[in-house]
Amino acid sequence: MTDKNIIYPTIDLFSYDLAEGLGESENDIEQNRSNFWRRIYGERPTDPKLVNAESELSDYIELLGKNGKDFDYPLDGFYYPVKLNDTYASGSKLVCV
Repeated sequence: MTDKNIIYPTIDLFSYDLAEGLGESENDIEQNRSNFWRRIYGERPTDPKLVNAESELSDYIELLGKNGKDFDYPLDGFYYPVKLNDTYASGSKLVCV
């Protein structure tokens, strides 16, 4: 009989938010931005490097750099937020040990 235990299962989450919808006002766009950052950080970041990353003219922007943001101990995993054209996207992985 083979052992059917799962070793190091992971939980993967992908979320998407509209950044700039057609016909949205500046207030709506700012609210979309705040909602996205609140989900990642718990609040809107004040680091100028992160704030300026959103204003780059590109179709694909890594909002926290190539490594994303690691979960704090005792969790093992990471967030990886990006901006794809008019959409905020965030992938995260949590390793269950």
